[in-house]
Amino acid sequence: MIQDQGNWLVSGTLRNLTSAAAQRALATGHLMPIETSAVVMTEGAMNFVVRILTRRTGVKHARRKAHSTAQASSGERNPFLPYEPERFVADLSASHVCLLNKFTVVDDHLIVVTRAFEEQTSLLTPADFEAAVICLREFDGLGFYNAGTIAGASQRHKHLQYVPLPLAYAPSGLPLEAPIAQAPRGCIATAPELWFHHRFVRLELGAEVGPGAALQLWSWYMALLMAVGVSSGAGASTDCAVQLVVHPALDVGCAAAQRRCIGNFGQFARFCREPVGS
Repeated sequence: MIQDQGNWLVSGTLRNLTSAAAQRALATGHLMPIETSAVVMTEGAMNFVVRILTRRTGVKHARRKAHSTAQASSGERNPFLPYEPERFVADLSASHVCLLNKFTVVDDHLIVVTRAFEEQTSLLTPADFEAAVICLREFDGLGFYNAGTIAGASQRHKHLQYVPLPLAYAPSGLPLEAPIAQAPRGCIATAPELWFHHRFVRLELGAEVGPGAALQLWSWYMALLMAVGVSSGAGASTDCAVQLVVHPALDVGCAAAQRRCIGNFGQFARFCREPVGS
């Protein structure tokens, strides 16, 4: 149910609302953090964080997430329609609501969900970017979109994700920042250091992230999709926080590591007990 516009997000309150909601959800069992340790691994000039699940509670929550994903994939259950009230954070707009990620590895991990059902394989819309920009105005973060299961999505219902920056354990920002920083602003480019098929554009949105930012991001997103040869939303993962990056996801195995869109920004999960590199 859409709340009255007077109850929608008040500017400058999202971070506090997120923390308060997380405390309540954790106390009632509606938030199930997947506990990990972390190892920093270096590839060239880029540092990646590999998170290792070792504790029994983390294994239990990871299994529950896998079960939830299987239910959603089979059409048995949509966890976003209706969503659990205990995970509610804020009403962002008439089209999007902000929830806590139930099975989180990163603190204050937000899910930006469409109120009406849309397929996760569909293209992002100006309304999606407007919701992401609302989060970006509130606090510095990384927004990303896993467009379908091949890109790492665990739910069919369309949702973007937003995590605060800096990411925990990241020694020097996001690994992509260094290669992308060398490119000129305002034009589609590639970085030879990045091994996956991609295009990106560096944008200067300004400190206030003005009212035209969402449409600007969406326009560049559509141009980037065309540049990488993606004509539909399937498999196109997108980051829309600091710079806009689009790459088509490949159906590639990754041993015991969990590789999703956020993995390309330096955060991997390895669900095992053996040391990394063994």
